[in-house]
Amino acid sequence: MATELESGAFATFVAEWRPVLEERLADYCRLDDETPAGLREAIEYVIVAPGKRVLLMLALLAADLCQGDPREALPAACAVEM
Repeated sequence: MATELESGAFATFVAEWRPVLEERLADYCRLDDETPAGLREAIEYVIVAPGKRVLLMLALLAADLCQGDPREALPAACAVEM
């Protein structure tokens, strides 16, 4: 019998939540025009640039597995990335 991870449940979860996470991270990292260019580039490279986002996904998955709403875990998940 296949486990949920073997059957692609995690991949489905990631596909559903990745765009939401990317958008939320971008929202948290919006900078004003007075932000120095070097700092802006560093933030975009480290936080906003697409990546695997494994720890963020695990935070959302933990909320889901505990019958919580992953949307409520978004701030904590983003904090892990920052």
